[in-house]
Amino acid sequence: MAHTKKGRKVALVAGLALVVLSVTMVWTYWKEIQPWYAFWQDFEGLGKNAQGRPEYRHRETGIVFVELPAGKFLMGMGDAAIRRTLVGLRPVPRGMGISPQGMLHAEQPAHEVELSSFLIGKYEVTQAEWARVMGSNPSRYKGEDLPVDTVSWDNCQEFCGITGLRLPTEAQWEYACRAGTEGPYSGTGKAEDMGWYLTMETVSRPSRIRSNVRPTREQRPVG
Repeated sequence: MAHTKKGRKVALVAGLALVVLSVTMVWTYWKEIQPWYAFWQDFEGLGKNAQGRPEYRHRETGIVFVELPAGKFLMGMGDAAIRRTLVGLRPVPRGMGISPQGMLHAEQPAHEVELSSFLIGKYEVTQAEWARVMGSNPSRYKGEDLPVDTVSWDNCQEFCGITGLRLPTEAQWEYACRAGTEGPYSGTGKAEDMGWYLTMETVSRPSRIRSNVRPTREQRPVG
């Protein structure tokens, strides 16, 4: 009888130990897979794009993201790049309160930055995407497939708070824009192909700004 009781105690202790071990293993495993589970709750895979980069659609907003690989790049501008960029710039119109020279020198010194892999929007957020989330479209240059404009940093933070998204860091943005290049502009090397921008001419003649704004998918995508 004593031997049987002792055996039952040993079995009970062993059983409890197995339960504790199982719970510990499940908890450890869950901590590892939980981020991936949460990711697939928010995104759906779209396969790879022409450049071989994975793309995902954010389920709530429909915004398409590109996964960029981890890597290093030279962030900022050196003296030679600044001199090259300043060539041909005309004086800023009086009252604008900005200086291209000052803005460019703020990019110094050039320095190496290393980033982990991350997702970034393939295109700028359109007015239609913004309006679906925020309930209104504050843009001055109207068009559902045009990029949303006339929004503040606080407005963007509200948008991110609702959707669970966030703005890219300065380093992530520059890494994505450079796309492995070191020249003034990535891709074709032409600013008009790669994004929207203001020249001194369009700043001084606002009526020309609208003609420079085109649907997001007419510009070269990220990735």
